[in-house]
Amino acid sequence: MHHTLPSMRSALILGFCLTAATGVSKAYNPNPGVILSVEFPNPPAGQVTVGSTITANIFLSGLGGSLDLGAFDISLSYNSSLLSLSSVSLGTGLNLGNPAQSSYSVSTPPGAVNTQEISFVAPSILATSQPDDLVLFTVTFLGLANGISPFPFTKVDLSDGAGGAFSPANISDGQIAVVPEPATIGLASGLAALAFASWRRGARR
Repeated sequence: MHHTLPSMRSALILGFCLTAATGVSKAYNPNPGVILSVEFPNPPAGQVTVGSTITANIFLSGLGGSLDLGAFDISLSYNSSLLSLSSVSLGTGLNLGNPAQSSYSVSTPPGAVNTQEISFVAPSILATSQPDDLVLFTVTFLGLANGISPFPFTKVDLSDGAGGAFSPANISDGQIAVVPEPATIGLASGLAALAFASWRRGARR
C-alpha cells in the first residue's frame, strides 16, 4: 500500500530525510529519556495463533519540555513466510486529531513496512498540545505459519517541529511468535496419545 504525498509536502519530507542520517544509528546525540519501542496492546504480548491477527503499536515516549515530534520516517522488517501484513494506521500525535494537519506515506515491500509522517501544526502548538507519549502508527499482521519472526527497526529518522533532527536514547525491537491453533494442538496431542496406547498394547502381546 502506498499513499502519494502532494509535491510540496513530498519536498518537505524529502528535506527532512536528507537532514537526518539514515539507519538506526545516528550521527547526532540521542535525546535522554526518549524511547522508541514496539508495544503489543492485547495479551499475550507478541503471540498470535495461525489464522488470527495481532496488533503492534510503534510507540514513542519521553517527549515534553522543549522537545516535540514534527516528523518521522520509520521502517521495520518481519518474516513474510510467518506473517502477512493486514493494515497500517496512523496515530494522532502529529495531527492532533485533525487528519488535514499532517501528510503521510506508507510503503510495504515484501517483509518490510515504512511509514513517514510530517506535521503541519505550528511548533508552538505542538509544544503545548502534543502528548509526551505517542502511538506513531499501528501495524496489524495475520499469522500464517508456526515460528518466531523478529520485528526490528531498520530505519529511524525523527525531527522536531522546527525541523531539528534527534534520536531516541533507546530503541526496543519487537518479536512475534506464531503458534498453532488450540484445536490443532489438541488434535496432535490426541493422535500422539492414541499412537502411544496402540504401541503399548502391541508391546504387551
